This record gives sequence, structure tokens and C-alpha cells, in this order.
Amino acid sequence: MADKLFIVLLTAHLLTDYIFQHSEMVQQKKRKRFSSFINHVCIYIITAFLLSVNWLSWKLVFVILLQAVLHLILDYIKVLLELKHPQLKLEIDLVDLLLHVAIIWFTVTLWTPVYSDIKVPFNMSIPLIYYIRFCVFLSAIVLLTRGSTFFVRAVLGKVRTEKQLQADRTGRLIGNIERLLIFIFVLCNSPAAIGFIITAKSIARFEEIKEKRFAEYYIIGTLTSTLIAIIVGKVVVFILNSDFLSQ
Repeated sequence: MADKLFIVLLTAHLLTDYIFQHSEMVQQKKRKRFSSFINHVCIYIITAFLLSVNWLSWKLVFVILLQAVLHLILDYIKVLLELKHPQLKLEIDLVDLLLHVAIIWFTVTLWTPVYSDIKVPFNMSIPLIYYIRFCVFLSAIVLLTRGSTFFVRAVLGKVRTEKQLQADRTGRLIGNIERLLIFIFVLCNSPAAIGFIITAKSIARFEEIKEKRFAEYYIIGTLTSTLIAIIVGKVVVFILNSDFLSQ
């Protein structure tokens, strides 16, 4: 049961960091305004409790509050490191994400709350397996759109200026659609279709690719975006095919 709760709380974390955290809050955190850190953590607590209501107990309260405290500490350290070493933003973001995932996993496995069925309105209950699958796909979509946008920008930030990155809004939208399509093709076990998407994208940008500088940006961005989509797709396929979903 711990692995199921882990997926639910990981979904809460991704929603909090990539959907509910607006740009103004990020800027306030960079200015070291403690209230912005508190607001962010409170959003995580509320989201986590709402998504994990079927595990509701004092043990779950302790787990989520502990995660929230560690979340706040990690976020503050991350801001300090990014201000001191802006050139390492990509590396810091990756380590930060991995540490958050590790914290959620270890706190859940050390203090495993007990699952209990709770009826939803109209006297209908949602089978746990469908709810977990919903959380898996929701997490994947958040990662493929908002989450991946930040990571691809961090990669491109090593070769492009912030002004260039801000101007390329159309490219971000194309990247989101591209990753979602690749994700679907991975789920459908259609790797050949991935090549079709990359080819179609290259044809659309044929004239721009003739410029060497843009070609370098394009290749780096496309390969990074494709890699993220494939990894997320493979992880989702692995989870959906795992035995624990049927237990």
C-alpha cells in the first residue's frame, strides 16, 4: 500500500511545484521572502490531504507535515544555491526533484498510513486501482507539459540567453504537444511514429535550421524534449504493468 500512497503524494508534489506555483511566487522566493515559502508549503499540505483522503489518519497527518517541513528546507536551500550558482540551475533542479522524490518515498515507507475506502457523493466509490492510474497519468501530463518546459529551458539556458528563451513561446507550445504525442506513441508501443513527429517538426523549421546557431539550439531542445517524453512514457508503462496495482 505504501507504493500507492507514494504515487498519490508524488502527484501532489508535482501539482504544487509545477501547476499551483505561479511565477510571482517563484520571484518572491528568490527574494527570500519567507511568507512565499510558507504559502507554497501550505498549498502542498492541502493538495496532499485532498488527494490522499482515503488514507486519512493521524499517521498520515504526521507524514504529510514532515514532508512539508523538509519541502520548505529543500526549497530554501535550492534558492540559495541558484542565487550563488546560477550557471548550475539545471543540475540543482534535477537534484532538488530527486531529493523530493526520495523524501516522499522514505517518509511513506517508514510510517505507512492505512488505506480505507471512503464513499464519494451519490454513494459511488472509485476503485483504488483506477484512482492510482489517474494519478499516474496526471503526474505524467504535468511532467510532460509544465515540468519538462522548465527542464528543457534549463538545458537551453546553457547555450541561450534568458531573453531568447522568453521570446520563444511558440516553441514551448510545440514542445508540449510534441512530448504528449511521443508519450502516447510510447504507450502504444509505436516507436516509428516518434521519428515521424521529429521529421514533421524539422520540415516546419527547415528555413531556420539552415542557420547553424539555431540548428544547434533546435537539436539540443528536440533531443532533450524527446528524451524526457520517452523516459516518462517508459516509467508509466512500467508502473501500469507492475503487479502492485492489482494488489
